[in-house]
Amino acid sequence: EARRYRPVRYAVEIDGRTCEAASAIVTRARMYAGPYVVAPQARLNEPLLHVCLFERWGRWQTLRFGLFLSALSVMLLAVFTNALAASLAFGAIAFYVLVYTLLLKRRTAQNIVWGGAAGCFPVLIGWSAVTGSLTATPFVLFLFIFLWTPPHFWALALYRVEDYRKSGLPMLPVTHGNAFTRLQVLLYTWVLLAACLMPF
Repeated sequence: EARRYRPVRYAVEIDGRTCEAASAIVTRARMYAGPYVVAPQARLNEPLLHVCLFERWGRWQTLRFGLFLSALSVMLLAVFTNALAASLAFGAIAFYVLVYTLLLKRRTAQNIVWGGAAGCFPVLIGWSAVTGSLTATPFVLFLFIFLWTPPHFWALALYRVEDYRKSGLPMLPVTHGNAFTRLQVLLYTWVLLAACLMPF
């Protein structure tokens, strides 16, 4: 029990290290993704870091940098928090690169639904970094983010639908139209609202 609920001061002390590792995780994932999304992202006119570095360094240098940041992020969590947080970080990296970027992003309109799960890992990583374990609570937070991600990105895709059409990325407004996308945003929002009432 003592391991599950660490003192607040300890949580604050490790918070900085966890944030450092999380920053490395996010940046690293973008480095890996760069070689696979640089052309579509460039057509979206978004000067993102991984696109800029890919264009400047090339494929292999960008991938090596991503590998370095991957190792750094997992190492920081392993040294300054615990093995569980480090393992979850490694899983987040693998999921983002292998499942979202390589399998889903350019192949299905459901890319952001299942691929969005990669963005839910931080709550699991943060919880395990502080408590050293996983309980039901972080998975409820995981569910909140999982349900929030699709309507959030679909709303942005509605705003940039023509850009996504030019990019070739199969976002929902491109493949199924604006009306269907708005309906999905509404339905997901209601499901998210219902999920947010679960803790009460």
